[in-house]
Amino acid sequence: MKQNVYKPYILEIEKTRGQAETCLLAKSIFHDICILNIGSCDVGFEYNIKDYYKLLNSSSAFICTYKNNPKAIKNPEMYGWVKINNKLEVEYVPHVRSQ
Repeated sequence: MKQNVYKPYILEIEKTRGQAETCLLAKSIFHDICILNIGSCDVGFEYNIKDYYKLLNSSSAFICTYKNNPKAIKNPEMYGWVKINNKLEVEYVPHVRSQ
């Protein structure tokens, strides 16, 4: 296990608009083969590991999300939103600009 543990890198930053923007500030220190998962600390997803690797190998990025959450409807400003099409492909993510 020790060979897989790297020294931590602390990056001082100003306030950002969210988790993804914060993580992308450290983009230059990631290795090209790194997998970056960005998400809230108070939510989790269960998934099939084979489907996960299939998505990982066929996509440059993917988003894990859910719909019809009563808490999100009640407090929409507290959640991120994703517009998808009939094929479940992302059409739009508010507040995200392409890099």
